[in-house]
Formats: sequence, C-alpha cells, structure tokens
Amino acid sequence: RNIEFTDGDTRYGGIVFDRGQPHTVLALPDWRGFQTDYARRRGTELSASLNCNVVVSDLYGLTYRPAAYSGDAELWISRALGDPLALRDRLTRYFTALGQEIGGGPGGISVVGYCLGGALAFEAGRAGIGLKTVVSVHGIPSTSATIAPGDTSTTFVAIHGGSDPIIGMDQLAAFQREMTAAGVDWVSIALGHARHGFTNEEIDPHGKFQRFDPVAARRSLDVLKLYLSGENAP
Repeated sequence: RNIEFTDGDTRYGGIVFDRGQPHTVLALPDWRGFQTDYARRRGTELSASLNCNVVVSDLYGLTYRPAAYSGDAELWISRALGDPLALRDRLTRYFTALGQEIGGGPGGISVVGYCLGGALAFEAGRAGIGLKTVVSVHGIPSTSATIAPGDTSTTFVAIHGGSDPIIGMDQLAAFQREMTAAGVDWVSIALGHARHGFTNEEIDPHGKFQRFDPVAARRSLDVLKLYLSGENAP
C-alpha cells in the first residue's frame, strides 16, 4: 500500500509491504528515489526475504524528483551530505513522522540504504534516535562529522564493493576508525571484485565504474538476512 506522511511543510511518500510484524525495515534507494522499478524490486526482495515489515521511501519529499544525476541529484546530495548535522536533524524529523504513520517510533525501525540511501542510513544512525540497525550497501560510509562515545546505540553494517572506484576503500577505513573510536557496534564487509552499484540490475555490465554483480548482490542479501530479519534484528 502507498503511504504519505508529513514533517511540517514537507510531504513524504512511500510503499509499505506489511507483514504484520513488530519490526520494520526502511529501504532508502539510490538517487532516483522510491518511485522506480529498482526501488520496488528492492522492497519486494526484502519483503520476501525478511520476516518483518518493509517500507520503501526517500528523503526528497513528494514535490521533488531529480530528472538526472548530473546537475540535479548531485546538487541535492552535495548540499545534504555537506552539512551532516543539519541532515541528521532532518532525518530525526523524518523518522518521527514515519513512525507516527506506521505506528511506532524509531526504536522499532532498522534501515538499509543503497548508494545515496546508504549514506542517509548511516547519518540517521549517527543521529542517535534509537534505530536498531542501519546498513549501507555500496553507499558512502564515512562522514565529515564523526560521532563520539555515547552518541548512538545503533548497530552499523557496511556492505561495500571491494573494487568500487567511486567510493574507495579509504572511506570504508575511515568509517571503521570512527566507529571503533566511538565504541559503536559495527560490521564491515567488502565483497571482492564488486564495483559501485552492484545491486542495480539496470547498470551496464561492462561499465567502468558501476556494474551489476549478481554474486555480490546475492551475498549482500545474505548479510541483510543475517542482520535485519525479524528473528535476528538486534
């Protein structure tokens, strides 16, 4: 079913796969937002694989849809990730509004984000709003505003392509150092030879920087089952 929820003047949308369970996983898709075939495939896949409710949504709001990445989505992303503290405030309001819509609070929600969604998932985890687990799949794991001990109780799981030429392993290492210094529960998995966007079936298989990788996609889903299923969610 489709949902709408409001944070002040911003109206958000989403798709709910309701299994009647107490635990919900929010899927934040790539830069194209939740109204794409790719986003629906991820929601369908997660709903079939995890014993929990799934919501597919994004942070754009219903009045904005990027037409292209270059000169459009990239500007939104640069502004959002360029001010992590403001972004965390916005994510806090977003999750409060979503929790009210689906019946509950952030404490009953885990998040998996893909590409842009992965960066947003991790910033939501850094906000310290009580999310159970946040997972970044080929997203930006590092931040310019690192957290300190006691800032969050959320578990962080990074699933990254070992040969990602866009988001390098140095950013994964920076995430690891940040989480270790903050005393946060974290997991980091690098999938050998996988490039950026390895879960996106529509990417050119011969792409230099991005490539769909069915083996890496299957392995990432296995990790999601381990950390996000209704039985295993922390």
